[in-house]
Amino acid sequence: IATPVGMAWRLCGAAWLLLSLCAAPTLGFLTPTALRTHRPASSGLWRRGGSGAAAQRPGLLVGATRRRAAPLASLRSSADGADAYELSSQLAIAVEKEEYKEAARLRDMLVEVKSKDPVQRERDAIAEALESEDFEAAAEAKKKLAKAITDRAAARDQRVNRLLVQTKGGGLQTSDPTGKAVVPLSEEDPKGQQHFQPTWSPTGDMVACTVIDTASRDSTSSEVVVKWASDGSDHVVARGAFVPFYYYWSPSGARVSYLTTHATDEVRSRSVSLDVVRAFEDSAAGKSLNELLGEGRTVHLQDSAPLYYAHSPRDNRIVAHLGDKSKVVAFEPATLSEVVLSTRPGNFRAPAWVPTQGPGGKEMCLLVEEGGSMVLVE
Repeated sequence: IATPVGMAWRLCGAAWLLLSLCAAPTLGFLTPTALRTHRPASSGLWRRGGSGAAAQRPGLLVGATRRRAAPLASLRSSADGADAYELSSQLAIAVEKEEYKEAARLRDMLVEVKSKDPVQRERDAIAEALESEDFEAAAEAKKKLAKAITDRAAARDQRVNRLLVQTKGGGLQTSDPTGKAVVPLSEEDPKGQQHFQPTWSPTGDMVACTVIDTASRDSTSSEVVVKWASDGSDHVVARGAFVPFYYYWSPSGARVSYLTTHATDEVRSRSVSLDVVRAFEDSAAGKSLNELLGEGRTVHLQDSAPLYYAHSPRDNRIVAHLGDKSKVVAFEPATLSEVVLSTRPGNFRAPAWVPTQGPGGKEMCLLVEEGGSMVLVE
């Protein structure tokens, strides 16, 4: 029996559903899916220590960057604020339709947009230097590229408003929030290479993922791959002894750490291994860490079961809950020197850095000890 109160509740529910469906593509916070995926995994406050099993389901939206796209009107009138992905998509459509005058205009806008992006500019400089075998210039452009990435991450400057999707066939692609302007990051190869755990870098310029060759008899071997989100080209490929199941970028965007089952013959069975790969040389990280992390080489840092960790927002340190060692530590990746923060870790196992510094500029961590007490530790 319909009552006035019941009808009012139904009308309110219908209005909220309509608002959610209409506003979700632009507001990005009204639907459960957006709530789960909208914040980058590298933020350190999202998906920390999880297995990320949901990201392995076919055709699932696995991440999104946050900056709004430029209105289409601005794309048609000026390159200022235009999105390179959208321009590339429109250019491909114009060429396919043989609208060459429009294609020329879009091409010129795309060149202008890329010239204003320091990351893309240095990537182009490296390509040109390598083509002319000017290796000195390539080395210099590589340093500038690393600085452009870390500067952008420090400024919290996310350049794109894109969705990152793992397809049913095991490939990767990005699109705009409406599902258009699709950029494939890998080929569809259901019986060959499969891509898992795709994770945005802090700036949205790159994507880290696990690549497994399903045709291989070795089910434990895999590759840790860092791809450029603009075109899907590989930036770093590192051979992993075992399959990573969780990625977490450093705030600088220069390194990506991950969890895997175990790292060496000595670290086996039930242990979880924390390893790291360098994407760029980070001038702020110090010489020792840069030398430790050679490009394309995985480095083992810790092992435990369970193991939860978080990158410091301001330096190289990592805070980690080492379950079978019954302690929470903050350690330096370069030397593995550690400070024990607690020897009585509680059931909530994900320690976190406090976003702001404490008195006297000291760094602080928040953790839970036995009995459920929440503790701030310097």
